[in-house]
Amino acid sequence: MTSLSIHGGVQTVGGNCIILEEGGHAIMLDCGMNFSAENAFYKDFLKPRETNDIRDLLALGLLPPIEGIYARDMIADPAIQRVDPGARYMHSAPLESYEGYLERVGTPRVDALFITHAHVDHARNLAFVAPQVPVYMSDLTRILLKVMGEVSTGHDLTKFCPHRLGTYSGFSYFPGGTKKERSCNDRNLRVLGAGQAVSVGPFTVTAHPVDHSIPGSTAYEVVTASGKRIAYTGDLRFHGVDHERATSRAFVDAMSARDRVDVLITEGTRIDATQGPSEQDVQDRALAAVAGTPGAEGRPIFAMFPWKSVARFLTLYKVARALKRAVAIQPKLAYLLHAVQGTPIVLGTNVLRNEDIRIYQPRKLSMLYEDGDYIFLKAAISADVNWSKDTRDYKLYRDLYGADKLVRAGEIHEHPERFIVQLDFYDLNELIDIDVQPGGTCFLMKTEPFDEDGNIERRVLDNWMERFGLRLVEAHSSGHASGVDLVAMIGRIKPRTLVPVHTESPGSFGAALPPGTRVLECPEGKPVEL
Repeated sequence: MTSLSIHGGVQTVGGNCIILEEGGHAIMLDCGMNFSAENAFYKDFLKPRETNDIRDLLALGLLPPIEGIYARDMIADPAIQRVDPGARYMHSAPLESYEGYLERVGTPRVDALFITHAHVDHARNLAFVAPQVPVYMSDLTRILLKVMGEVSTGHDLTKFCPHRLGTYSGFSYFPGGTKKERSCNDRNLRVLGAGQAVSVGPFTVTAHPVDHSIPGSTAYEVVTASGKRIAYTGDLRFHGVDHERATSRAFVDAMSARDRVDVLITEGTRIDATQGPSEQDVQDRALAAVAGTPGAEGRPIFAMFPWKSVARFLTLYKVARALKRAVAIQPKLAYLLHAVQGTPIVLGTNVLRNEDIRIYQPRKLSMLYEDGDYIFLKAAISADVNWSKDTRDYKLYRDLYGADKLVRAGEIHEHPERFIVQLDFYDLNELIDIDVQPGGTCFLMKTEPFDEDGNIERRVLDNWMERFGLRLVEAHSSGHASGVDLVAMIGRIKPRTLVPVHTESPGSFGAALPPGTRVLECPEGKPVEL
């Protein structure tokens, strides 16, 4: 018997966590945070207490309470034996750990975890999973998770980092006192390439690259020993840059070319949406906005999009080349592009070597552009954040790419017509240093439009645009397939059973199913026989 249980992503966007079981074995597909659930309890500076590990999340119902997958070191406080017995309830959670389950049953609760891509709503809870669990992903997803930990989140999900007890040194206010500090070790990560298969118990799992708004996204095909054929899309779209769009089409071709798919687990973020703009449309919209405005070609141009969206960067780069401008990118994106050099996502090249791609250097600390100003933002001047005082073998961008690779605000102020400057919302202070003159353009190239929680952010953005006389040109292209494309995909694959996840409208799938396909809406956390 093959069973399916969904522990996140039911009637909501994000938080995907799926378990397939057969013959006493199980695999997990994704392990992500639920944005909407966490936003109901936490906002801005109100966050889960970091040194309380997963206990805050479990207490508020923000983490799937799955027995036997989370590490004992995440469930129980390392200091639990030091507290009074009556207070130990605060230092542990009523959930069986991976180690406890293994000791009791003799086999692990899950044999392996497969991550589709590096967005936190699919991967964040990997931080809590026991390190003994083998974790499969694409090489690009592995790189992305590592880069995110180094320059953004501070938590490298490719490592297992529980808290350990330590003591304060003699130089502290309370020498010898107890403190918690993270101790990190590599996880059991295994890379699956395009078309590569791995056998885990009764499951044979094959990786299929797909197009999404982040590099390395993967769909998985699972064939069980009992003959069930199951496909899981992860997040995907069919309208990205050419070489990525082709991967989603190849996935559909592969699923429809052989034996009929028994179960298709598909995302449905935009099941109710008509066909939206493509990456090509984003490029055309940006170029038309400049060409249609007298004098815009000589004025400042900015572009706002997520730094992890390499596809959006490639689209902007085409815009810049058409306008005969260089692109000045933010340090996080530069760090990522350095890390993925030579991979298919950047067409097998190292694009940072191109003279018309520059790295914007913000002012920090002393505000004098001295190297010491970047000790807390190493990626602003370096392709390596693991600096050593002893060996001094870290790599600076000027050593790798030449002294002219970094560009500062003054150069852009003097020659705004030479650049398109990439910004993120939290980089808007750079407009002050660049001293933007009125009449410029800012492309808003988010992969998703502002949602309800982004209304305040949008009002702030509008105030900055007004203050510096910039007109905001929206050029969106979603990271998710439209309802039109989803229906076409389902029509070609013709699964016997369709399971919608990552959607607020699972009922919308029923209207356009091919003959012989039924919709199965799984109750959260309850196994369903397939």
